[in-house]
Amino acid sequence: MLVKKVNPEWQPSENPGLKVGETIEITDPKALILSGAAVGVGKQGEELSAYELYGVIIDNDLEGFEEYLKVKKANAIKAKLEQEQAALQAELDKANEVSKEAEVVVEKSTEVAESTTKKTAKK
Repeated sequence: MLVKKVNPEWQPSENPGLKVGETIEITDPKALILSGAAVGVGKQGEELSAYELYGVIIDNDLEGFEEYLKVKKANAIKAKLEQEQAALQAELDKANEVSKEAEVVVEKSTEVAESTTKKTAKK
């Protein structure tokens, strides 16, 4: 399998002058990939992580995975808050409607009271 060197301390016996970022063909790279000394290289030249190849998260990938989990948790919290915001906005709109209806009733009752007072005063 083709692997790319990522750890500068690793010196393969097949090519001791191999630099970080260069690739080499290794027959059994599992130990190298799991130790973080190298990453696998796919058919199109893409890097393949230890997780993609063996289902194991290594220290090099752990930071990215922890970031992914934080983002996932933040998105879940955001969705929950947006849902609560929509519910509260609906309640606020309903309360505003009731308040406006109450204002109309108060205005009408005030008008009725004023007209009744005027009629009583004329008599």
